[in-house]
Amino acid sequence: MLARIARITLAALTLLTFASPAFAIELDEESKVHPTLGARVGGYGFRHVNDQVVIGWESCRMNGVGFYGTLESPKLRNLFAELSTDLYFATAQPQQEGLDRISLHTLAVGGVRMFPGWLISPNIHVGGGVEYTWVELYGNRDQRVAPVALMGIGGELNIKKLAFGISIRSNLMQLPNYDWQPDSQATTQELDYQTEVAGQMLFSVRYAM
Repeated sequence: MLARIARITLAALTLLTFASPAFAIELDEESKVHPTLGARVGGYGFRHVNDQVVIGWESCRMNGVGFYGTLESPKLRNLFAELSTDLYFATAQPQQEGLDRISLHTLAVGGVRMFPGWLISPNIHVGGGVEYTWVELYGNRDQRVAPVALMGIGGELNIKKLAFGISIRSNLMQLPNYDWQPDSQATTQELDYQTEVAGQMLFSVRYAM
């Protein structure tokens, strides 16, 4: 009798386990879309020729912080999508040269993670978006919305639900032309921009929901 009750109890527990929502989620794990939330810090500078007549990346140096979210699914062959908002501000060097700038970037990025289940996972990504920028140059002010395009490589250190990352990006953005000197006879002077490449480095941490 006790053996029969034990068999019935075991069968019932097995049925409940297979029918439970937790087990259903486990069965469907491969098809789930996994969201993550993260924060990051970093900076960028535009390409220019420095005093040693070599290419440098210090023109209009900007530092900033941002927040981002990602969506990814193993069924999509390790593809991921990212939406982000970052706020950048000019460092001391461009301000000493007469340029102050604040920029808000809103970007959409898509990429591929290699070996996402490993301790270290590299990735490649491309994307674009818009930049709202406020510029003050020798007392002349301007603000505008401009497009941004980017491509980059990165890597992450995965520890449980946290991923600590670093990314190097090449951005195509608008650089205010501040080679001219202020005209003492004019009260205002129109700012002009040129499309230029900016090198960027980001340090990030994200949490898997």
